[in-house]
Amino acid sequence: MRQEDLLIRKCIFPIDKEKIEAFLSPGLNWAYIFNESLKQNVAPLLYYNLLEAKSIREKIPRDIWEKFERTYYSIAAYNTCLLEELQKVLKSLLESGIEVIVLKGMALVERVYPVLALRPMADIDLLVHEEDMPEVEARLDELGYENLTRGPEDFIKKIGGNFIVDIDIHSEILNITRVPSRRKSHRVNLERLWKNSQDTEIAGVEARILSPEDFLIDLCLHLVVHHGFEKLIWSADIFYVSNHYREVFDWNKFVKDALEYKVGKAGYYTLYYVKEILGAEVPVNVIKMLTPSKQNGLERRLFNLILSGQSIEQSRFLFTLSMIEGFGDQLKLLREIVLPRPSLLRARYDIPPLRSTYPYYLLHFTKSSFLAFKALRKVIA
Repeated sequence: MRQEDLLIRKCIFPIDKEKIEAFLSPGLNWAYIFNESLKQNVAPLLYYNLLEAKSIREKIPRDIWEKFERTYYSIAAYNTCLLEELQKVLKSLLESGIEVIVLKGMALVERVYPVLALRPMADIDLLVHEEDMPEVEARLDELGYENLTRGPEDFIKKIGGNFIVDIDIHSEILNITRVPSRRKSHRVNLERLWKNSQDTEIAGVEARILSPEDFLIDLCLHLVVHHGFEKLIWSADIFYVSNHYREVFDWNKFVKDALEYKVGKAGYYTLYYVKEILGAEVPVNVIKMLTPSKQNGLERRLFNLILSGQSIEQSRFLFTLSMIEGFGDQLKLLREIVLPRPSLLRARYDIPPLRSTYPYYLLHFTKSSFLAFKALRKVIA
């Protein structure tokens, strides 16, 4: 891992100035540091944590520091708009008697991260009861949201200019509309999740969030199954959640539930990574209890590459495959990836309604096969 990547990982958390200063070298490529931190969605965290470290900041070229600053304030503005829109949505659902759990980004921004601008978001994730989905869709329609064809839970709204609000309405902990077999990667008890959820206030409105232990389970699945360690921000989420709840977090409950929900492997990979690479305070016995009894060579090789700082395209599907028990269910997952439903294919490639999907199936199969071969070759090499 290059020096700049190591510095990024050291600066996404509150820093020890003396240690960071000792780590700096005259040849550091600050343009690379900014671009890579932007790509990993952690540029605001670097800006925030370096803001008070004047002796370090003076070593950063002014034009690069100004880019960090602009990024920080643009995300602050964007997140403020998202919060204002979420407030309207939550009020409407609350008035209709619909229970809502706010997931991931918005829950992190409101309850975990110290400042609004630190957690970039692409969308808003909300969990509702499946039987409430028709009413939720009706309320969102009243608020001007459009139900996208690529999934019944995906709604967007354009607000002036190019500002778009994207809301994902979940009835399960993982998005399964595009790849239903993801459901087989875990056995999370939704009824227990709802029972353990906690009352809070989000965007000034009554709402619910997951319990600390369930919050971490959700983020482990999100990092490993949904994204395959693709961006550093999702690992930072784990660090900040475990740190924020450190006084009340029940590690024994987390391990018990993770194993019962068949999320032990995702928990192991997540916590091992944040402990070894990011320095999170995770009890050693927790990682030991979550250590998988079965790991094939491909799986170990993939995880070792991620630990070394390499990015592996399609790694989320490789991890998901490893978490699904049963060859038949694994084949079903591969089929859903390579041969998606026509409605999903039309949305992905923006196919006009009257045009045949058959040529696009050939295109999608070719692209998927190429990406899979490329990923496997990198892992095996």
